[in-house]
Amino acid sequence: MQIVDKKSWNRYWVLIAVCIAGLNLPLEYTGPAVALPAIQTELGGSGIALSWVINAFALSFGSAVMAAGALADQYGRKKMFVIGIAGFTLFFVISTCWVNVAV
Repeated sequence: MQIVDKKSWNRYWVLIAVCIAGLNLPLEYTGPAVALPAIQTELGGSGIALSWVINAFALSFGSAVMAAGALADQYGRKKMFVIGIAGFTLFFVISTCWVNVAV
């Protein structure tokens, strides 16, 4: 029987959290694409405006990842990971309050 110390278990929890976040990423990109017909029905908007729903997310996410990498090197990866998850959750909740596509 092998004894595993507490520090080793913490590493497994961190690995699980990062893996779940990594598995969630493709869903974040495909979610808006699947929801475009419902978004068009509820909020209106032309095809061009709806294509920007996905483009704006991809552009903002890509630039945020680069900035977060630089900040993580400066302030610590764990702190930036928690701030990133909190920020994503905050903006997700705010986006549920939109009344049209142009917001």
